[in-house]
Amino acid sequence: AAQVQDARQTERDFVANVSHELKTPLTSIQGFAQAIRDGDVSDASATQNAARIIYDEADRLRRLVVGLVDSARLESGDVRMTFAAVHINTLAETCAHNLAARAQAAGISMGQSFAQELPVVMADGDRLVQVITNLLDNALKHTCAGGKVAIETKLTTRKSDGAKLVEVSVADT
Repeated sequence: AAQVQDARQTERDFVANVSHELKTPLTSIQGFAQAIRDGDVSDASATQNAARIIYDEADRLRRLVVGLVDSARLESGDVRMTFAAVHINTLAETCAHNLAARAQAAGISMGQSFAQELPVVMADGDRLVQVITNLLDNALKHTCAGGKVAIETKLTTRKSDGAKLVEVSVADT
C-alpha cells in the first residue's frame, strides 16, 4: 500500500511539473498572438519580434512533448538504440551550427574546440544529437547577452581500466 501511495504521489508531482512547464510557453504564445490580433503590435519590427517569440515558444512546447514521449518510451522499455559508426566532431559541429543563429540573436558567442583525430565511435547518432542539442539549448537559455557557450570534444582515458573515451562537454558563463 505504501508503494502504491508513493507511486501515486510521484505521478501527481510529475503531472503538476509537466502542467507548469507547458503552461508557461502556452501563456506566452497566447499573449503575443492576442497582441498581434488586437493590433497592439503595429510596426514590422515589433511584429517580427512577436512572431519570433511565438515560434520559439512553440518550438519549446514541441521539445517538451518530445521529451515526455521519450520519457514514456524509456519507462516502458520501448526505446531502441540504433548503433552505427559516428564521428562525434561532425555531430557536435552540426548541433552548434544549428543553434548559432539563436545564439547570435541573443548576443551570446558560441565557441568550439574539437579534438583532432578522434576515433569513430559506435553510438546512436540521433540520440547523441538530441543530448548535445539539449545541452546547448539549456546553456543558451541560461546565458545572458554578452556571455559565451562553448562546446568541446576530447579524447580521455578512464583511470580505472585505461580505456580510451571520447568526451563531449558544453559550458556556459
